[in-house]
Amino acid sequence: STFRMNGGKLTVDGTWMTEAHVKAISRPKGKIATASFWASKLNSFNTGTDHVNSTCGGRPFVLGMGWDKQCEEMRFAVGYSTATWTIHEWIIRVHGTRSHPGLVSGPAHRIDISLRAKGPVASSLPHGLIGQSFATPGLPRIGQKDHYPASGRFRTSAMAEG
Repeated sequence: STFRMNGGKLTVDGTWMTEAHVKAISRPKGKIATASFWASKLNSFNTGTDHVNSTCGGRPFVLGMGWDKQCEEMRFAVGYSTATWTIHEWIIRVHGTRSHPGLVSGPAHRIDISLRAKGPVASSLPHGLIGQSFATPGLPRIGQKDHYPASGRFRTSAMAEG
């Protein structure tokens, strides 16, 4: 994506996250549930009727604004422009919004993702880059952030690390 800031004085070349995908396995049945959020399917009001698609035990379904569904321990809920997936001790929120108002090129919509532990995380054996960051409770986790100059051209380096 390319966008302008500071009254057009700064041009930024960067990226947006535009998709989120989650996979969970229920306990003890082992049923697989998946969910995907697609920013490209959002409309001009930042909502949609098919921007979240999911499966429960291999059976596909689509969620739009105001819909929710339970699949074993995984709960899917879609509000106006936010999908919330609750899985075991985790709450994942994906919020769709327009890309930067000074957008020159790139996707019209992007997503912001938040991940929150709602209980003792150790019992869910956190793994992977995201899970490991929750393995040390009480320590702040602040990712990389870009520091934009006032003018000129800038290429982002944080790339979804902040």
